[in-house]
Amino acid sequence: MRKHGLTGHPLLLSAQRDKGARFEEGFYWGLKAGATYSITDGLKNTLIDPIYPEDSYETTEDYRMGPTVSLFIDYRHSYDAYLVGRLEFGYTSMGGMFRYTDIDGLEYELTTGYDYITVAPLLKLNIPPDWPYVLAGIQFGINVTPNNLWYTSNDDANVDLQVQQSLRDVLKGRSNTGLTFGLGFELTRSGLTLEGRYTLGLTDVIETQPNGYLFIETPNKTSFFQVTLGMPVPF
Repeated sequence: MRKHGLTGHPLLLSAQRDKGARFEEGFYWGLKAGATYSITDGLKNTLIDPIYPEDSYETTEDYRMGPTVSLFIDYRHSYDAYLVGRLEFGYTSMGGMFRYTDIDGLEYELTTGYDYITVAPLLKLNIPPDWPYVLAGIQFGINVTPNNLWYTSNDDANVDLQVQQSLRDVLKGRSNTGLTFGLGFELTRSGLTLEGRYTLGLTDVIETQPNGYLFIETPNKTSFFQVTLGMPVPF
């Protein structure tokens, strides 16, 4: 009479295959959406001329939250690890906040919130089920709202509007390119994913036009964290 060990029993092997097969292999497209936390550096050097003593003012740079949504195409697997390509097309709002106070009592906040159409060619390292997958690549963003800049202060509201318009005339948003790294997790058998990534800005995202305000053309790079939920759909 033939005997089966517990680990080799056909029913148990079938159950193990079902547990691992979270989805069918093949090409999938999908949608993902979430939030972006971005910061733009170098604004102090752009806005404040070196003739002003640094002990006469204080500045801080902070993150700004914005939405992101994109369409992705990639290859999904069941068991083995693969290094495959992923392509993403989407929309992302990015920028940052700059705060200023000085010994004369002036306080103001400058916020940038540019809208980008993004393209991201990525490499995706698929790891067996129940493990995270790894993403790495580059993201290109085309700035479609170069005047999205807001200024508020403890001064008169009408003065704020005049200063804001002057800043919009001089500081113009530009396209953004960055290196992207991230991890993703399969949350459900249907393939619902949670992704977290960081993108390091490489290019100057603000162009300083010729002006009479002592603003200086210096590199301003935007880097950001991103958290999204996504759902794949087979072709």
